[in-house]
Amino acid sequence: MVENLNLLHYFDNVIVSSVEGYDKPRNELFEIAKSIYPKSKYYMIGDSMNSDIVGGHNAGMTTILVHNGYSEKADYCFENVREVLSIFQ
Repeated sequence: MVENLNLLHYFDNVIVSSVEGYDKPRNELFEIAKSIYPKSKYYMIGDSMNSDIVGGHNAGMTTILVHNGYSEKADYCFENVREVLSIFQ
């Protein structure tokens, strides 16, 4: 999806669960992502409350819910993934 939306240039790395061999919300997947940049701030962007938001939150990440309304479980909620950029401006 990041490539299709022409957003890939905003990211140094993108972790894909099917490539890594772990399904979200398994913590191993989030730990792989965190191991790339130790001591950084991490963001989990997704549309699934359980897989993305709960999994990311359990891994200590800032969570961003997109395309799925509002939930107080997420740190941020946006209807459009392009709106996520507003956090970093």
